[in-house]
Amino acid sequence: MMRLGSDDPYAVIILILVQVTCAGFFLRDVVMDSGQLRVPLPLDPHFVFEAVAVMVLILAAVFESHFLLQLLARKAHLEKQVTLAATALHDVIEHNFRTWSLTSAEADVA
Repeated sequence: MMRLGSDDPYAVIILILVQVTCAGFFLRDVVMDSGQLRVPLPLDPHFVFEAVAVMVLILAAVFESHFLLQLLARKAHLEKQVTLAATALHDVIEHNFRTWSLTSAEADVA
């Protein structure tokens, strides 16, 4: 079972897909309800609330998708930076070991 906060974004992707599915269901319902409205004004408060909720749900799914893509790009960038830093640190250590003329046994201990 995957826990939220793990390295894999699949849980968030699944939640976004569920949200989009719900938005599609409610959007269909709003469209069907709009065809049944006989008097355009005043609008039924339930219809207005449902239509606004659908729009907010769709906007939230778009925002979450965009935010997830930004987080994944940031994670990839940070992982690349950590790899570069680790390589540079290793190079500095190896250079110092050569400068200090350490034996292989001393280098292993260090």
